[in-house]
Amino acid sequence: MCKKTLLLTLFSIVLYSASFPSTEKSFLKINNATVNTFMIFTSQEELNSGKYFFTNRPESLKMNIYHLPFLYQFSSTTKLNYFLIGNVGYSEISLNENYQSLNSVKAYTAGAGGGVRYQLYNKLYLSLGTEFIYSQLGIYAKGDRLFGGAFEDLFKKNSTQNLTYKFFGVAEYRPLWREFKPYISLGKKLYETKSRFTLNDLGSFHSVSSVTFFTFGVETPPLYNYTQEDFLTFEVYLHRYLLNGVVKDVMKVDRYNNFGALLYWNRSKAPWWISRYYLESTVTEADGLSGYNIGIGVTFDF
Repeated sequence: MCKKTLLLTLFSIVLYSASFPSTEKSFLKINNATVNTFMIFTSQEELNSGKYFFTNRPESLKMNIYHLPFLYQFSSTTKLNYFLIGNVGYSEISLNENYQSLNSVKAYTAGAGGGVRYQLYNKLYLSLGTEFIYSQLGIYAKGDRLFGGAFEDLFKKNSTQNLTYKFFGVAEYRPLWREFKPYISLGKKLYETKSRFTLNDLGSFHSVSSVTFFTFGVETPPLYNYTQEDFLTFEVYLHRYLLNGVVKDVMKVDRYNNFGALLYWNRSKAPWWISRYYLESTVTEADGLSGYNIGIGVTFDF
């Protein structure tokens, strides 16, 4: 158990290069900073499922992300609309060859939350909500002489359990122009991670990371009609993200852009719980961060 704790702490210190005195409280702060960063990238839409490279660090990192988000909006006849959100995610960070004893870090996440969306004026909306994200984060290492052999994998107790709070607010404008569907949104998300589940720890919130984002996009009218109810549409978007707090300190990135394009296949004969299929491609770029994603998916309709 001591070896596993030491290994996780070492990786956290490698990522979070701030200087702390050697106390349990300080090690907990370092670990929480690292976990908080994993949660932002693994469980949210900041980075789509894909492959990413962080190059502003001396020990450059490669990160693979697989993320499945969920959104359900309750029907409403007023300007007030309630919604549920959730997600499951998996990520793995690999260090370069200079850290052979720390092969990779794996994180599994599952989140659930909700909020309210209010129509301020015509096509202008304001959303407020919160989400609680549970995670297990652990080291996968093998054959390292420093720690004496192979270690158990993530779900065999070589991990830490964590709970991350997220609070968010989003303002968005969604007009309709000649059958085009442009949209603009501006929002902010606040995060804090707890590694000990005590009433005192869980009863307070202090943001240690934040993400401010701006989005602009547009979806076209039907580009090709098979029938009146079967057709193709196309969407392009730009996401701009500003990072602040420990997430910026850990990854050495303070801002980046996501460029994306989607091709939607709207089918009337799809299963009742699917509204349409899509093909998506994104490119991420910044000083110290690059990545890409190509994937297929479905939009659920309940």
